[in-house]
Amino acid sequence: MDVLNNRYIYAAKQANIEHIVFPTPFSKLDIPYSPPLTPVDDDEQSNAMRPLSPYRDQFETIESILRESFSKSQITILRYPGVLNQHLLFFAKYIMEKSKIPLIENSHMIFECCDLSDVVRALCHILLCPVQRHGGKEYKITGPNLLTTDEIAVKASLGLGREISLEFINVNQLRSVLMEVTPDKEEVAYLLELWGLQGHLGIARKVQVTRDLEIITGGTGKSLREFFEDTRPAFTLEK
Repeated sequence: MDVLNNRYIYAAKQANIEHIVFPTPFSKLDIPYSPPLTPVDDDEQSNAMRPLSPYRDQFETIESILRESFSKSQITILRYPGVLNQHLLFFAKYIMEKSKIPLIENSHMIFECCDLSDVVRALCHILLCPVQRHGGKEYKITGPNLLTTDEIAVKASLGLGREISLEFINVNQLRSVLMEVTPDKEEVAYLLELWGLQGHLGIARKVQVTRDLEIITGGTGKSLREFFEDTRPAFTLEK
């Protein structure tokens, strides 16, 4: 992955690209680091498929190479939470059949999330503007609210029009649920590491709501309830 990205960066440099926008869910400012949720697995095949380094390291390496290859005024860093509303689609069948959302066992967790459409909207606005407008700046796109686990259940219930509760499960159970949806172990490992940014095993990190999306686009982000309303058919049993 690192070699391939180096090639892309080199090609952009050779092509005299004026503006690089780098979206990333990772930041060195997030201290303390929460460990990835990826469970330890003694299975040799699973270990063989694991990335050579945490995804955080890979993203941070790309960011460092970009900063070394281009001037600061040519780069815009667009950060976003490790939890996107669209990640819930991995649990669509689970929610559909059980009317429960599986969450890692930590009822006191506060979620910092956003909608993928808002990240894309911010990217498009930045790319359509003159480089001078956003070059050299860093933004963080978030949803309109931080959410407790109870609030997630409430938003889901309101958005889907039926009672949705939570089911707290451990990391290995969560991985098993994901593996039923996608057989790609690397994709599962990536998702679990992203979700680990929220905090794990009592290790907390700073979570926040920013106004950066409003600054870039002039509008606020999509709420979790709106996401469930817009995607209701994916979570509903056909009659």
